Amino acid sequence: MSETKTPSFSPLERLAFSIIDRKNRKGSHTNPAQVHQNIRNFLRRISPLFTDYLPVTARGVDIGSGNGTFANIFGTRNRLIYNLDIDLQKQHVSNFVHGKAEQLPFDNATLDFVVAFYAFHHFENKHQALFETYRVLRPEGCLITMV
Repeated sequence: MSETKTPSFSPLERLAFSIIDRKNRKGSHTNPAQVHQNIRNFLRRISPLFTDYLPVTARGVDIGSGNGTFANIFGTRNRLIYNLDIDLQKQHVSNFVHGKAEQLPFDNATLDFVVAFYAFHHFENKHQALFETYRVLRPEGCLITMV
């Protein structure tokens, strides 16, 4: 019986796998080759959003950040990413901010970007969350979300 070697994933690939895994909970992700291809396709699609369009000195928030994986990957010394979550058990995450999408604890027009990956369906009032996002974004700011 031969052993199957588990591939080693980068932090960004693990983030993508986490997102893909949540999307495919019904078992369609059991083929390792297909999962790896899905991760690579996902990374190709999102990488330009963060590397080409967000300035190195950008300031933003990840709504529903969980363990702060997005900020750990895309945050830099000069790119500040707040990790907003309603779960107080996530306080150990760097730049943690306790709050809800419907009542963002930021001043008007102060953020360059807002990201919300697979969090939108958890918002109690989706319209209010969108209004809050618009309120805190600078005029050239962007919302990046996946539902």
